[in-house]
Amino acid sequence: MVLLVSAVQKEQQQKCKSLEVSFTDNKSFRMLDEAEIVFALWPLAANDHPVGKNIGKINLYALEKQLKRNPWVLDADIYLDQQNTLHVDVQQRSPVARLFSPDGNSFYIDDSLAILPIKVSDVVELPVFTNFLINPAGAQHADTLLMKNHRIFRSYPQGTFLDGTNRAG
Repeated sequence: MVLLVSAVQKEQQQKCKSLEVSFTDNKSFRMLDEAEIVFALWPLAANDHPVGKNIGKINLYALEKQLKRNPWVLDADIYLDQQNTLHVDVQQRSPVARLFSPDGNSFYIDDSLAILPIKVSDVVELPVFTNFLINPAGAQHADTLLMKNHRIFRSYPQGTFLDGTNRAG
């Protein structure tokens, strides 16, 4: 028993050697990048970054919980491997439409009706819906009609109008 406690204490004193952020989804575009993930986890980067610190002081659960507060993060797994590398595996949300409310506000929505903030640095070609009223607390069941219609529109080739003509010609 003493040997086990000693081994655990020794392991807890080891230092985090590196940080590796990876995206587990197969998206053709990224709404998040590694810098945004690191900033979301350690907003005071120089003071809080785990590289070089004892692995026993890294609260993996709290880091996952903090990262999942980002509306663009669908899921996250954070773990240490045997080489003391801290892995941050992120699955991002994918916007399926851009919505404009009557008051001029704009946001994205994904297929689970999660409201996603606009990111001015990213350009994504998506269907646009205007004059969309939404409950400030989030999308409701009644809003699913929009998403059902969007699934129909997704089956059309990009650039094709509903009458079957193409934008270019």
